[in-house]
This record gives sequence, C-alpha cells and structure tokens, in this order.
Amino acid sequence: MNNLNETGHEQLLESLKLSLPLVQRLFPIDVMFALADMEKFIYYLPGTELDIRIQEGMPSRREEEYEQRWRQARW
Repeated sequence: MNNLNETGHEQLLESLKLSLPLVQRLFPIDVMFALADMEKFIYYLPGTELDIRIQEGMPSRREEEYEQRWRQARW
C-alpha cells in the first residue's frame, strides 16, 4: 500500500467502508470489523451482539485496553 497516492488511499478506505457491511453478512457467526491507520481508528462496524465499543478517531495503539474490551464483550 506504500505505492498508493493520497487519493487512491482514500478511495480504498471508502470502498472498504462500503463493502464491510456486505462482507459481515456473509459470515454465519457474529463478527465485527475495525479499520485503523497507525494512529487512530478510521471505521468500526460492530457485530449484532459483539461490540467492543470502538469509536472512529480513537487511538489505535492501546492494545491492553482493546484486549480488555474483547474479554468483556457480550456474545
């Protein structure tokens, strides 16, 4: 992805944001998706019941916090 220019990068992110809800419906189990760059979350799609409450713009470098949220997620 280092070869993508800024416009191409933004188009790719927008395409993923549009397609992930469709991909989510293909799974026979409850899934969530999160897109992040090296600094922050760009997009979050919670599952029906699986939700670790990530918000767009939250820092993406807090592994311990997200691991704790994962363990506390309601299934």
